[in-house]
Amino acid sequence: MTWRSSARNTTEARQLTTRDHRLFDIQHAVVPTKLPLEEFYRELVRTQAVLDRKHLGLRHAFGAMGVLGRNPLRGQTDFARMPGKFGRVYNVDRRMAGHRRPVRYELPLPEHRATPPRTAGAPHPHAHRDAGPPRRPAPEVDGA
Repeated sequence: MTWRSSARNTTEARQLTTRDHRLFDIQHAVVPTKLPLEEFYRELVRTQAVLDRKHLGLRHAFGAMGVLGRNPLRGQTDFARMPGKFGRVYNVDRRMAGHRRPVRYELPLPEHRATPPRTAGAPHPHAHRDAGPPRRPAPEVDGA
């Protein structure tokens, strides 16, 4: 499946599980999953926990000491407050709660536009034509 057909299919209403704008972030599933939603989130949180331990553990904390020391002086405290909050931020209950909240704003469906069929051999309208290598003018030869 190409990116174009994949992108087109995910914007169709039957391919989205929700149109709640709050769930269109990197933490929620908005397209159908092969696993039941709660099981999907359980696996997602487990995977994120592995990444958290690997990349944000004590071994890497020493390398981040400079950042931890400089950023709060500039008012940037998110990174310093992050360790130890994984279980409160990344958990199945929070992910599922997002789906259970009443929807206040639904994203509109894109309007369907009929596209005229392309003729065989015609270039794609969004593709640049390959002009090939730049041509050099032929050297002039003296006819003497």
